[in-house]
Amino acid sequence: MQRNHRWSGERPVALLYSPSITADDSILVFISDRDSRIAKASDPAAIVNRYALERASGRGRRLTDNEDGYLRSYVYFEGLLYRGLRLASSCLHAASGDVYYLQGRAIRCVNAYSGTRRTLAELLDDQLTGFTHVSDDNTRLCIPTIHESAFVDIHAIDTTVQRLGLSSYLRIVDAATGVQVADLPIARSWVTHVQFRPGSNSEILYNHEWPADCGVRRLWLWDGMQSRALRDVGRDPDGSVRSRADWVCHEVWTRKGAWILYHGTYGDHNAGRSFVGRVRPDEESERVEVPFAPHYRRYWHFVPGETVSVW
Repeated sequence: MQRNHRWSGERPVALLYSPSITADDSILVFISDRDSRIAKASDPAAIVNRYALERASGRGRRLTDNEDGYLRSYVYFEGLLYRGLRLASSCLHAASGDVYYLQGRAIRCVNAYSGTRRTLAELLDDQLTGFTHVSDDNTRLCIPTIHESAFVDIHAIDTTVQRLGLSSYLRIVDAATGVQVADLPIARSWVTHVQFRPGSNSEILYNHEWPADCGVRRLWLWDGMQSRALRDVGRDPDGSVRSRADWVCHEVWTRKGAWILYHGTYGDHNAGRSFVGRVRPDEESERVEVPFAPHYRRYWHFVPGETVSVW
């Protein structure tokens, strides 16, 4: 039975990878182990669930019914195999309040307003997952998967993928029916960071996670017809030099989908200098990469808005 109560802040919480607040600004959706019998949040058997916090009243509701700990997947490699809640799988469709998530092998949805739950489909038994995403129009989900053998050595996943010749799959699911409408193989890659382009339910920004040649193999776009790499070796109009040895990370769309933002660290030219970059997916010649001041050696991911915040 769901309980309504005021949160006391006695247990840690985590926000979603996607937006965590509904479009009307009334409900905050988050992840917590506050109902777990196990005190250590990093224990795979700790019970975690999604919750809704009504911002006006401060009252909360548990949205999901997980009792099996948390699921093994990116970036929770110590999790349970095929059982539990997928910690990084939630994506909120802010306008409707629909929260999509993975629990065990099931693709599920719960509405943050009504609490109504439904199961859309089941994943294959031998597939592990990355982040998921829902399109702006709430018609499509993208769920990237890869065979479990890729995780044999979590410190060398890309090496394992190349050695075994594994593919990731962009599995596109109809959000209303659960029917898989596309199954796009991405050869010799481990894909995790999928994002529909704002305003589109067919174009998908994605990555090759932890690749050895990160400077050229990290950023990719499925344009509805084919995959295109978004960063190669070369020199930008502003003089920035791109190298295979660069480290590139955390690609995200700007709010209207006109640009893709990313950050990283140069490996050859300006070696050790961190930067933030942007590229227009339809015209890559307009790329700009701006190095940070030399003493900015450590920072976290940025959040795109009307401006870009880096911390």
